[in-house]
Amino acid sequence: MALTVQGVVETWLHSVLSGSSAVNTATSGNIFADEVPQDFGEAGFPCVLYGFIAGQDETRYGGATRVYSNVIYKVEVLHTGTPADADAIYTLVDALIHAKAGTITGGKVISCVRTQPRSFTETLQGGTKIRHSGGLYLLQVQTD
Repeated sequence: MALTVQGVVETWLHSVLSGSSAVNTATSGNIFADEVPQDFGEAGFPCVLYGFIAGQDETRYGGATRVYSNVIYKVEVLHTGTPADADAIYTLVDALIHAKAGTITGGKVISCVRTQPRSFTETLQGGTKIRHSGGLYLLQVQTD
């Protein structure tokens, strides 16, 4: 089955993160692409959330051959606890993906490097505070 560039990244991220017993325990297995499912409510936290931000293809031969794609992904831990709680889980996540690579069926992640840290708090309607701890990652990716 052919995967898109985003499919390769998201399959790799989910595989690496869900394969970690420490991350699974800390998040109760809540590892999501793009958004936290609304039906999870408070049970969706803490979680790891990742999503596509931007990308650019590296081509050769006048654009006829795509050598690889550079994509930027946001990878964050969302937590209703303290910023330190979110940071503790994010430290586990970053150790698994920063400066790493991997091959999956359908393609490979040549490299994954954090290029920018992210940390902020959002307040939901009703006053619940969601702590975000994470970063933007530049991934070089090839599809089969």
